[in-house]
Amino acid sequence: MEHYLQYRVWYKMNGHFNNKIIYGPTIKTPSDALSFFKKLHGIQPSHAELV
Repeated sequence: MEHYLQYRVWYKMNGHFNNKIIYGPTIKTPSDALSFFKKLHGIQPSHAELV
């Protein structure tokens, strides 16, 4: 099993900040995590941090 960098992506929904952890072979930077999250969920995230 390969180990991928995991990023916690923060987004705002219904007036509250929430977060999800995403990872994958193409996600290597916080910017990659933000664009992948937006494409997947259709929500503009606020920021991402390495877990």
